[in-house]
Amino acid sequence: MALPRIDTPTYDLTLVSSGETIKYRPFLVKEQKILLLAAEDGKTESVINGITQIVENCTFGKVKARDLPVFEIENIFLRLREKSVGEVAEFSVTCVSEECEHTTKTAVDLRNIVLSEPPRDRSVKITDAVIVNMKYPTLVNLTQLNDLNNVDDNFKFLASCIETIEHNGEIIDAKTTSKEELQEFIENMTQAQFEKIKSFFTAMPRMVGKLEYDCSACGTHCERELSGLQNFLA
Repeated sequence: MALPRIDTPTYDLTLVSSGETIKYRPFLVKEQKILLLAAEDGKTESVINGITQIVENCTFGKVKARDLPVFEIENIFLRLREKSVGEVAEFSVTCVSEECEHTTKTAVDLRNIVLSEPPRDRSVKITDAVIVNMKYPTLVNLTQLNDLNNVDDNFKFLASCIETIEHNGEIIDAKTTSKEELQEFIENMTQAQFEKIKSFFTAMPRMVGKLEYDCSACGTHCERELSGLQNFLA
């Protein structure tokens, strides 16, 4: 006799980046196992692979996780977690006082972790004749960024987020341009022009929450910002 199949509820979610409404279901035990293994390993690649698999499983394969902006994946993941393990999550955080550094457990309402700002115009005007159209980083871009402190890695990351370049009305698709040419294009910018590219990333939407708690050891009132995929795995 076959074992019964347990039905799971489904919910609707509107994607921030496209306005499309998708259906999703909560984590099952198999997804919880993926989550635990990724958190245990702690490596960026393992975390990304785990979240990719969970998001695609729980959206019935409709979402291609590696193609969406990172902030969209964070949003989907948090909404999945809300329906799977509850709206309140517990985090272990270190006291902000250097003399203490005690770890305190505090609770956060995941519904209060929201997008910092809506997606905006992705066109960056470099000169009157040149406009660079950017794309928001995806999980694929993150896997290519081995070291945030490595200059070459950062330049490659910036180049990988260029979608098209407009020059006097002509549109050049970055996919048809070599990585070396894109990197040279960036390196030949003035500092002021390069700052315009960097500002696209600093102003990029992201999922952000605020942690406020009193240290359980010294009583210091602490405030921290909560953001990033690895924080959301906690």
